[in-house]
Amino acid sequence: STSLAQQSRSQDVETLRYVLNLVQLESKLKNSPDILNVIGSRIDQARHTASHFGYNHSNLIGNLASIYTDTISTFRLRIQVSGNPQVLQQDENAAKVRALLLAGIRSAVLWRQCGGRRWQLIFSRKKVINHARELLR
Repeated sequence: STSLAQQSRSQDVETLRYVLNLVQLESKLKNSPDILNVIGSRIDQARHTASHFGYNHSNLIGNLASIYTDTISTFRLRIQVSGNPQVLQQDENAAKVRALLLAGIRSAVLWRQCGGRRWQLIFSRKKVINHARELLR
């Protein structure tokens, strides 16, 4: 039971690290209107791909991943994804991770637009984590 609690706490810390990094990247992104415009137009193109192939198709995931690679990953701050390197290095998995990171950035944009602040994540992390767990159920 203690081992499970430690593992859960470790995952919570890892999740918080990802969230804080995404919020920090979003903050840098909002000060880069050119990159925001590129992301917006390429997401519109990706919508076209989705309408043809569906939302789980590798073409769409690849498009979203390339948006992340060409824009957000050019910032100095990089998100280090932890996990099995052999799994993460497979092209299909790497594309899924990048597409999910793009979705995370979009979530950070929406969160900020709704009045969310970085300090809220730090001081209310337990509440945020519990709410996220509820949403996953």
